[in-house]
Amino acid sequence: MEDSKLEKLLEGTQYAIKLRRLNMGECTKLESIPTHVRLKSLEYLNLRGCIRLRNFPQISFYNSSGFFWSELTSTISYLEQASSSSPSPKYDAMTSFHGPDVPKTFDSHLYKELNRKSITLFYDQEIERSQTISPLLASAISTSTVSIVVFSKNYAASMWCLDELVQIHKRSKNMGLNVFAIYYDVSPWEVRKQTGRFGKIFKKTCERATEDEKERWMHALSEVAGLTGEHLQNWHNEQALVGKVVDNISRKLIAPSNRFGELVRLEAHIGNEFDIRKRGW
Repeated sequence: MEDSKLEKLLEGTQYAIKLRRLNMGECTKLESIPTHVRLKSLEYLNLRGCIRLRNFPQISFYNSSGFFWSELTSTISYLEQASSSSPSPKYDAMTSFHGPDVPKTFDSHLYKELNRKSITLFYDQEIERSQTISPLLASAISTSTVSIVVFSKNYAASMWCLDELVQIHKRSKNMGLNVFAIYYDVSPWEVRKQTGRFGKIFKKTCERATEDEKERWMHALSEVAGLTGEHLQNWHNEQALVGKVVDNISRKLIAPSNRFGELVRLEAHIGNEFDIRKRGW
């Protein structure tokens, strides 16, 4: 069943009492497992790479010899989000960039790599620009797990981009949105301190804004640019940079949860592999 297009495990599976191995590794479209699975003989379960899995079932084990789960690299982090007051993620990622600055080749590499990893992207470049952030974009920011911010020399020329960045920063601080910054033709220092050509363009934009807007933009730029990011000048080509960023995003999306309740204990091992053993009752 590995690497299949399976989206849902049928309810009848929960009664397969003689099943010993259940391998759903890399089922990137799998979203649901029956809520209560009675697999008396299950000895092996592989959910590695199931990046869309939204729920993890209660599983009853009756095998007296115990059981061993290997390669459980889950997206159970979704459980924590679902149990909180934050909205359930609709998108894995969303982007923020100044369209005219970023070549189509960069766009193409980014979306190709995201698609290869089965990462759902909200693409905001098709939204009609206005004075304020649209409800659709605000919803995308609040329901995404990751934001990719591509800073370029004219990013600060767009009030839309700056307002978008404020919302991204706010969600990263309050709701745990993961932000990945890419510096296309500008340095992290210029963005963080609003200096150089980037600073001049930002200053010109601020002439059309209120003091409150200016303060919010400056704070968001300083905070987001203070995060670890990738600078294009440190890479041989765009494709290599994009590949590294998307790999990092993929790992973030399948990061294991630290809360599995009283049923099992989790021991992390190198290479995203985990041993989960039954508690001794």
